[in-house]
Amino acid sequence: FEPGALDRCLATISQAIGSNPEIAARAVVDLIRTAKVGRCLVLTPYDDEHDNLYTSTIEPAVARHMIPIRLDRLPKSEAIYTSFADAIQTASAVIADITALNENVMYEVGYSHGRGLIPLIYTRDADRLTQLPVYFRTLNVRLASATTPVTILIEDYLRSLKTSRRLHHSEAQR
Repeated sequence: FEPGALDRCLATISQAIGSNPEIAARAVVDLIRTAKVGRCLVLTPYDDEHDNLYTSTIEPAVARHMIPIRLDRLPKSEAIYTSFADAIQTASAVIADITALNENVMYEVGYSHGRGLIPLIYTRDADRLTQLPVYFRTLNVRLASATTPVTILIEDYLRSLKTSRRLHHSEAQR
């Protein structure tokens, strides 16, 4: 939850539970809607440019919806593959920057698809869209630009995942 949200919810419940249970219930529903549900694995090359982009832009955008995970920020393990496999196994979402066509990121995107996840794949280079590897040409690779910043792409992607999850959940309850 965002900072202070749980305290506000509990305060509302304490004040309203006896006299107006609908307001108390609404406070709980509102709190649940703002919960960070799931983990989002962020795939980028490990260099200063991408570190800065992750810290300043991607991590805060993801953190509004989910717990952001980046492999180089996980506790060190003996085998990076094990860390990646564990991270992808527990991820609800994947975001990948393919601006540089980094081999590791490309492998990780393929592995994500193999696990049944549909990642947000984006580039910050318009020319990259015409130079995509053959398998990527059929995917919805998005262009992050001044008119559509990466934060908007992330917001739309994570919001659509939450919406589709709610739809699947309500259909399963029928």
